[in-house]
Amino acid sequence: ESGTLVLSYDHQGKNHGQKVVARTELALTNAFIKLNRAKNPVIYYSIGHGEAELDRKDREGLSQLKGVLQEALFNVVPTYLSGLHSLPDDMKILMIWGPHGKFFDKEYQLLEQFLARGGKLIVALDPAVGEDTLGEFRQWLKSWGIHITNNLVVDSLNHLSGSCGSIPIVKKAASAHHAVKEFKG
Repeated sequence: ESGTLVLSYDHQGKNHGQKVVARTELALTNAFIKLNRAKNPVIYYSIGHGEAELDRKDREGLSQLKGVLQEALFNVVPTYLSGLHSLPDDMKILMIWGPHGKFFDKEYQLLEQFLARGGKLIVALDPAVGEDTLGEFRQWLKSWGIHITNNLVVDSLNHLSGSCGSIPIVKKAASAHHAVKEFKG
């Protein structure tokens, strides 16, 4: 195809090659990364506790996050912790995103083993209004030095109409702050 770039790398007598049609910086960078990798890293994604679904395209789903991770050359593998007898050898990253159900003792044991062997844990928790079903999980995280409190910001003066203060609106911000310096308006 016209405009195709062919990258080739000879390492220890093995020739590795990548073809790149889309000549974007990301496509070219990913091609260079692929040349040097035997396989893409895996992110295991915990399911079975009401976590956000990887393939849902609405605001409750994570299809966009999954797409970004795949563009960055990660394989995202859904996994039931409760269905594992032992951890896969290639499990180096585990993501737990928005669980609502309780974790079993067996799952805590697997998580302990995972972190003890140097595994990387990515956790995102939603604030619980009413009963906090994740109190035990938060306590377990705290034992590993990860403090996630069950807080919800409510601003009764500056909020999105109809949100009862649960979606605050920032009207003034320091324009030089790194979080907003690129914003227009």
